[in-house]
Amino acid sequence: MNNYKNRIKKFLTYIVCIVSLISLYACNNIYGIEKKDNKFVVNSSQKREKGDFELWYYNNIFFENKDAYFTKTSTDNNLNVWIEKIDKSNFNVTRKKHTSIDTNCALLTEDKYYIVNNFITYLSIDVYDLNLNLIDTIKFEYDNNSSLYPMDLIEVDEKIYMLCGVVPNNSDFGYTENYIFKLNDQFDVIEKYDLQENKGSFFSFVYADGYLYLTHTTENINEERMALGSNEICIFDLNKKIFLEEVKILSNTYPFDIYFDENNRNLIIANGENGPTSNHVWTIYNIDTNEETIIPIDFSEMGNDVPARSAFLEIKDDKYYLLFPSYLVEYDIQGKKSKTYNLKDLGIENAVLITAQ
Repeated sequence: MNNYKNRIKKFLTYIVCIVSLISLYACNNIYGIEKKDNKFVVNSSQKREKGDFELWYYNNIFFENKDAYFTKTSTDNNLNVWIEKIDKSNFNVTRKKHTSIDTNCALLTEDKYYIVNNFITYLSIDVYDLNLNLIDTIKFEYDNNSSLYPMDLIEVDEKIYMLCGVVPNNSDFGYTENYIFKLNDQFDVIEKYDLQENKGSFFSFVYADGYLYLTHTTENINEERMALGSNEICIFDLNKKIFLEEVKILSNTYPFDIYFDENNRNLIIANGENGPTSNHVWTIYNIDTNEETIIPIDFSEMGNDVPARSAFLEIKDDKYYLLFPSYLVEYDIQGKKSKTYNLKDLGIENAVLITAQ
């Protein structure tokens, strides 16, 4: 099952940008764009359903199977959150009101859509079928004396792995226990792996070749109680159940989101260059050659258009696409060059989602 972090496209005929004018409320279309004469042009446009344009999506809760995309929306004016299934063939949306706004992470498997809601002392996992019918709600508890901070979920060999921080009550400021929980589909704990990191945090992980690659985002707390950035990608051996001594050292700190391009054997990492809310540096790290490449992006030309969190990533053959609200960055993997396109030239602003077919 491919999810947003792992999916690799076999072919692409056009890119579809689902566009939402959150600030201007002026455009609620779905645009098909394609490359002609070294520039993008709009080749199709269709209206989204009424009200859709008021909401946007999160790149860490965006999944797909062969028929549809599955995601969660932002909070609407009535403090409601919706889960959505977007049909790939016609972009029709099935929407259901979700039970909580405190969603940390999610997972799409072959027949279920799990959404993890955080109530601090316990987790409530809503389980939907692929028609977005709620079929179960599972309560996950660790102990009665700790706060839980689930960060990410992935599925490997029909088992669920959850990256989670645990903060015991009355612990010192900045103290966190970091674990990977191996779970069955009812979120019963099969095994618990202590990551032996109590002063920092991990944010996200991906699976490749028997290993989990984790972004080690922070590593300590300074005297001003600010989290200091790490620059490591740590590698956990699922067979030996230990971290490898080898650590991938990045040129930039605060690695957050991580993706794996299986065809090109690349980890793709969104780094916070100077902290968790700064402009993001996008790093490519080849796991076979250990070669690191920074995607060249001129953020200055985007002005206030750059979001605090990372842009939406899409992978097509030998190209990576990074979607910002009014800009599309195209990166050529082989040539190691990038080009930025101003979507306003196409009449598109505040784009929130890019998909490839």
